[in-house]
Amino acid sequence: VLLVLVFLIPFVESYSLSHDAQFNMNAMKENKKLICENADTNTYQISKANGWKVEKNYFLKDSLMIRADKCEVQD
Repeated sequence: VLLVLVFLIPFVESYSLSHDAQFNMNAMKENKKLICENADTNTYQISKANGWKVEKNYFLKDSLMIRADKCEVQD
């Protein structure tokens, strides 16, 4: 049973990250603002109005590339 759990954990984590990224990309497409962090823990305000674009599971602007699963929708 433990071996099965160890085998399934990466798949569950991958699904969760993909689901979070899709939720955040949809929120941006609905003109919502997001607060995102990159690997250096810098914080960015992401929105279409600020010139950000979506590509795969990332938000892009100029030379910045932020993972879409590392964001929260701003109220």
